[in-house]
Amino acid sequence: MVFPNALPISGIFLGPNIKIATKPITATSGTPKPNIIQSPALQSITIISYIYLYSQYQYIFKLISICGSCLRQSPNILIIIMLETSQPSLRQEQHPLIHKLAERIINYWHRYLSLSNYDLPEGLGYVEGKLEGEKLRIENRCYQTPQFRKMHLELAKVGKNLDILHCVMFPRLEYPLPMFGCDIVAGRAGVSAAIADLSPTNPERKLTSEYTTRLSALPQANFTDVRQLPPWADIFSEFCTFARPRNADEEQDFLELAANFLRIHCQQAVKSNPVSPEQQELYLAGQRYYCTKQQQNDKTRRVLEKAFGEAWAENYMTSVLFDVPESTTISQSTTSL
Repeated sequence: MVFPNALPISGIFLGPNIKIATKPITATSGTPKPNIIQSPALQSITIISYIYLYSQYQYIFKLISICGSCLRQSPNILIIIMLETSQPSLRQEQHPLIHKLAERIINYWHRYLSLSNYDLPEGLGYVEGKLEGEKLRIENRCYQTPQFRKMHLELAKVGKNLDILHCVMFPRLEYPLPMFGCDIVAGRAGVSAAIADLSPTNPERKLTSEYTTRLSALPQANFTDVRQLPPWADIFSEFCTFARPRNADEEQDFLELAANFLRIHCQQAVKSNPVSPEQQELYLAGQRYYCTKQQQNDKTRRVLEKAFGEAWAENYMTSVLFDVPESTTISQSTTSL
């Protein structure tokens, strides 16, 4: 909110008779909610403005409007600017490639999309367990947008020996979009697996011409160790990259490739138009097929079963990693178009 005769001071607008204070807070998961602070000394109520720290370099300013009556009725109003620093993220302890890509993902999501919080099942935002005597930590961050029903970034760390990044963006059924997916597995010896793709969900299982044109124009990344896709991997596109980066240059190449996939996807998503209910049924089938295939990943399931048990692993695979939308979502979303 711009106050009358306001002057910008370090990104904060300062108006007449308005005092500025700063106060750090620790964020909960998702988008912060406005807090209301009562200040008896000032005889006013102040709605807090947030500065949301989403990378170590950039800020998002979420200015929550301040009650106009307070401005009119009280000559002195204390505006508390809250600096929200997210809880320490696992990425700060992980392999540099995972750290950098996680930062880039969060950065691009905030830059290109209109985010709101996505509520995970209770108790699954942050999880700890044991895997072969080592501490296993899993951190999940989820958002949603008008175009995506769920955007999931998972970071996992097993002791000091294994770091994992997993990211999937699930489109809303009314938008004809592919699935962005990316995974990195790294250990003490380096990155053992890195995969990124934009997987089609249409009946033809082919990306649209808009995607193929832009993806074809990207710089070619040449990896010395290209890995073979598993037998169930018919869900991936022709642009899928699955490699074992052998040095820092190849790690940087993969970072830029995955980031370009994500950037193009976000830009295409905001330009996309809703489809008919009949077409939504087809994209629902495509998402179900994608999730069913991903749930066949035995390596992921075995790790989760060893750490948490079969029942927990099944619930996590089907409700967090690769949950399938219900057909009722079509009728609900169509009415809002």
